[in-house]
Amino acid sequence: MGVVVRQSIWNSLNSYVGVALGALNTLVFFPYVFLNERSFTGEINFIMAFATVASTLGHLGLPIAIGTYFPRFKEGSKAQGQLWSFSVLALSGISLLAVLTSLLYSSYINPHAANSLQVILISIGMLGFELFAALSQHYKAVIFPQFLKHVFRRLLITAALAASYFLDIESITFYYILSTGYLLQIVLVALYSRKFLPAWHWSFAELELKEILKYGGMVMLASGAMIMVSRIDMIMIRTLLTKDEVALYNIVLFIGMVVSVPAKALVVSLRPYLTRAWADGNVLELGKIYRKSALNQMISNSLLFLLVWNFLDIAWLILPETYQFAEGAWVVFAIGLGEIIQGATGINGIILTVADRQRFNFHSGLALLVITVATNFLFIPAFGLMGAAFASLLAMSLVNVFKVAILGKELKLWPQSKELFQVMGGFVAALALLFWVQGLGLGLVAKMGVGFLVIVGVYGGLYRFTQVFHDFKSLR
Repeated sequence: MGVVVRQSIWNSLNSYVGVALGALNTLVFFPYVFLNERSFTGEINFIMAFATVASTLGHLGLPIAIGTYFPRFKEGSKAQGQLWSFSVLALSGISLLAVLTSLLYSSYINPHAANSLQVILISIGMLGFELFAALSQHYKAVIFPQFLKHVFRRLLITAALAASYFLDIESITFYYILSTGYLLQIVLVALYSRKFLPAWHWSFAELELKEILKYGGMVMLASGAMIMVSRIDMIMIRTLLTKDEVALYNIVLFIGMVVSVPAKALVVSLRPYLTRAWADGNVLELGKIYRKSALNQMISNSLLFLLVWNFLDIAWLILPETYQFAEGAWVVFAIGLGEIIQGATGINGIILTVADRQRFNFHSGLALLVITVATNFLFIPAFGLMGAAFASLLAMSLVNVFKVAILGKELKLWPQSKELFQVMGGFVAALALLFWVQGLGLGLVAKMGVGFLVIVGVYGGLYRFTQVFHDFKSLR
């Protein structure tokens, strides 16, 4: 696991550069460039959410199928080449169909939908990227694709914002910059992964296409449901409230989801090891990785949550008043707590997929989507943006508990360990102390300083007197 942690740390560093750029874009550039245009900011956020959902549903689960089936085929075999060739042809056909549909829609059905083609091109950029990134991930070459995903995409938005500020461009030009950049990332990731490209084949005789497409379809629907849940808030806020509220929610969503960056980097690094362990029939190794993933995600997510909560006032000092709202801090709290719960239950979803239990991901994803939509319809009209955050927290908690139970029943694998409970106890203690410090009436600087010392003291104690940081200690 030490190797995985090292790789995860590099990916985390890569991710945090993206987080820094994302923070500048979300907390500074967007609010000040579009100070009195919250609706335009909200529309951009909505479009990016829509493009993410569309690209996830459009790839048919083929990037995941590559990650799952490539280890089962002999390295360099015809089967690998045929699966790759089929995936490229299928996704190219889907992309072409989407472009033609968009052109027909904007030309004959809704001429006012001038940016529909750009939205489709952004979706295609995401779709093509995932295909080549899956190939690189199989060969454990994940750093540059993660750079494109976390840093390059944020730089695109920064460039579009700079053009808006300095050149006073039209809104459609903003979308042109984004769509061109997203297509460019396909070229970049393709050039990076060219040394891994399998031989091209026009025949797919050695593939069980029915099985692969069924698998890919189940994964697509499951992952699509998960992605939709992470984006459905903004889509439903736009439907039930206004574009302005989408802009506000995107800011607190970004702050709350910062805590999950290391966990996402961990998952990227772990997938090849999981697929290999399952291909070798090594269930004990799967269990070991499962427990370690839960522990390390709990450590990183909980520590970052406490730091974000302690220094949250800095974000309110940066943001202009037009982009602030009363319950913003508690929305961040709910979103961050959801990320902690998801991390503490380990990489249950990816193990279900690797272990051919993807039907449970599908069922849980569908249930998650239904619960999220239903609770959003109930909570958003009643509680506004806080209702959207609580709906996601409730749905994510229920579904992750379900996945833990399924893995326990199907494979006798559980994420909990003594060290995990120790970290949970330390987190609860540190959070209680932070609430106590925040109620003392100290000045802003003193409150944040004392709070930081509390966090360092609690997690320093865990480091010194327990084995919860074993994998991190082994980096020395």
